[in-house]
Amino acid sequence: MRATRRAACSALRLAEWQTVVGLEIHAQILARTKIFSGGATTFHQPPNANVVSHDLSLPGTLPVLNHRCVEAGLLTATALQATVNHQSTFDRKHYFYYDMPAGYQITQQGQPLAEGGRLRAGYKRDDPWIRIQRLQLEQDSAKSLHTAAGATLVDFNRAGMGLMEIVTEPDLTSGAQAASFVRQLVALLKTLGVSDGKLAEGSLRVDANVSLKHSESDATTPRCEVKNVNGLRFLAKAIEYEAQRHRDALAQDQPLTMETRYYDVPSNTTIPMRSKEDDLDYRFMPEPNLPPLVVEAVWLQALVDRMPELPQARVQRLEDSYGLKPADAIALEEEPGAALYFENMAAARPDDQNWARRCAHWLLGPVFAQLRVRNLEVGTLCIPSSVMAELVGLVQEEQITIPNAQQVLELLLDGAGGTVDEIAQEHDLLQGTMMTEDVLRQKIAEIVQSHPKQLAKYQQGQRGVHGFFVGQAMQQFGQESSAKQLSKLITAVLESDHAI
Repeated sequence: MRATRRAACSALRLAEWQTVVGLEIHAQILARTKIFSGGATTFHQPPNANVVSHDLSLPGTLPVLNHRCVEAGLLTATALQATVNHQSTFDRKHYFYYDMPAGYQITQQGQPLAEGGRLRAGYKRDDPWIRIQRLQLEQDSAKSLHTAAGATLVDFNRAGMGLMEIVTEPDLTSGAQAASFVRQLVALLKTLGVSDGKLAEGSLRVDANVSLKHSESDATTPRCEVKNVNGLRFLAKAIEYEAQRHRDALAQDQPLTMETRYYDVPSNTTIPMRSKEDDLDYRFMPEPNLPPLVVEAVWLQALVDRMPELPQARVQRLEDSYGLKPADAIALEEEPGAALYFENMAAARPDDQNWARRCAHWLLGPVFAQLRVRNLEVGTLCIPSSVMAELVGLVQEEQITIPNAQQVLELLLDGAGGTVDEIAQEHDLLQGTMMTEDVLRQKIAEIVQSHPKQLAKYQQGQRGVHGFFVGQAMQQFGQESSAKQLSKLITAVLESDHAI
């Protein structure tokens, strides 16, 4: 009994400890050349093909700052509502490792490009804001390749690539929320055109700093950093595992230390790499070969003026302007090119929110289904939005049923020529070419008479039976008529003297 009470008290005490997560996100900048050299940045090249003298730190080579990388950082900082420093500086971060031949990395430790800022952890209006601590520019290291024979090979193609390091405050409270935040950041970076955000290819890498904080005091567990997680699902799992490891240690009175760990996918565990370095270990010093970076107000304003609409703002506008449900607006935003395609369709009838919602449902339903089957994206769709709007218009005006409209969609995707109306007529898919309303009503009356038990229930007041007859009619005549027309005709038949 006492053991049970102790266990219950222990569980309650553990519940008072909350997960605290801060992220360090390294995003490779989309630029033709590296941040401090003229080396190319093209992906999928043979090892050491994109290498120039400075990337190897050969004597006599000096860094020259890439203007495009600075603009990418400024655009991102502005989109994150960060404060851009009028003057920022570059520093050397010293460490000896074979992926950094100079023995140091050029970064911005003392005075970063921007500080502060925020980004919501999701698209919904009640999703929490996550504060941004800083955004700095730096160079990437080379890539290590470990062979089965135990050798380590080094590919310097990545060495010197421009990076933005975006550091959040420890505002995240779960693995799922952290993954959602990174998803939002990737969408923002892609919209700005400053990074492709491909975690699987290593162009975006995430380090998670995980600890527990007591809900009623300032007590925290030692912070542990989980390095280079290369997938959103793995990021969520790594954080949840690490938080649980801390809870287990508390429950068993085991010590925790500040350390760097990596996430092992097969075992779904984090494994120690080394003790957590203090900043002093890096022996930071000013980079003597680069002057301070000065951002003039005119330059920054020119970038602000060309800022595109950002993903979270667009989702909210789709909800407000077109009456879309949040889930539909989010789905359109997350599919590349879908939001713009939808708006072009909706423009055919700009004052009709019902029309806009029908366009959204058509895209999210039949169109997305066909694109998945054909491994296509909306951005590469061969059907102009005006043609798609014409097809949806025929459905709305009940000139064609949804199943038949889906057949027209498939024909269009297969390259059928002509207008939507011409294609539908050629294949006898318009409603008028199949069955007149009088004939259809007679057929429905036959269905009703063939189900006397259900008819009796309807006549006794069980109006839900109406749906049964709609289902029966759709099975037989779904190609010839819409559900709305069939429902109307069934009601007329059921209420007529003929059905008694």
